[in-house]
Amino acid sequence: MEIKEIVKRLQFFTGSWFVGIKKEKTSIAKVLNNNVIPWASVSKPLVAIVVLKLIQEGLCDLDENVGIDGVTLRNLLDHSSGMSFDDSKVLLAKPGTRRIYSNAGYRYIAEFFNKRFGINFLKIVNSYIKDFLKLRSACFNDDPASGVSSNFADLIRFAKRVANNELGLTANYYKLLFSASDPGIAGKVPNVASYADNLWAIGFELKGKKVPHWMPGNASGNSFGHFGKSGALFFVEPEKEVCFVGYEPIVRNDFYLNWSTGLSSLLDYLHSL
Repeated sequence: MEIKEIVKRLQFFTGSWFVGIKKEKTSIAKVLNNNVIPWASVSKPLVAIVVLKLIQEGLCDLDENVGIDGVTLRNLLDHSSGMSFDDSKVLLAKPGTRRIYSNAGYRYIAEFFNKRFGINFLKIVNSYIKDFLKLRSACFNDDPASGVSSNFADLIRFAKRVANNELGLTANYYKLLFSASDPGIAGKVPNVASYADNLWAIGFELKGKKVPHWMPGNASGNSFGHFGKSGALFFVEPEKEVCFVGYEPIVRNDFYLNWSTGLSSLLDYLHSL
């Protein structure tokens, strides 16, 4: 494997990036600085993992009703609740019938745990970040939809923990992060496109057969990941055991699709090895 080939294929990416290739036991990174960066919506998968840990510990069930018109925890975590983007009181569709990406749904998760079980959900998220994941630079501003920030090194650490299941989850619960949840539901990925089958898992988006898409066009359908409007992103291509993490500080609306073109070139090279 030629490191210069990887660097050349990522020239389009002006920010920091990391590529981990498990098969080659190799990782390569370009880190511009050690400043704290906002994860934005990449925070959602971390919150979803905390919910799965609480379910694993027996506190509740994934299909437990959260008290709003048939909405379950699963619906909130895979964006099939029907909630509008920013208001949990506005349902635009029946639960399980349309994939509507919702910040409000993730914010309602904290409210659900606080009211139903009398626990401080946000404190639990903070403890998981600091005490279990050991993301020392990370901070959480109490917004379950977009509240995590850290330096780029800690974003890499989180992505690697996800890729290697170093999350404190048993195999059955870990699989929920990259297994289709309620497949066959139409919906839109913000700033990307609408799809007849907008596949999501718990917390993460799945590549599936989506075209166009922000993940590489030549990535396998079971690739999973997330991006945020801050320019933070990561995805895992499990078949080739590739993990990519990036932070692009200047993001235009069309840049999410530009990621796909550039990253496809990277995967072309890695697939040829």
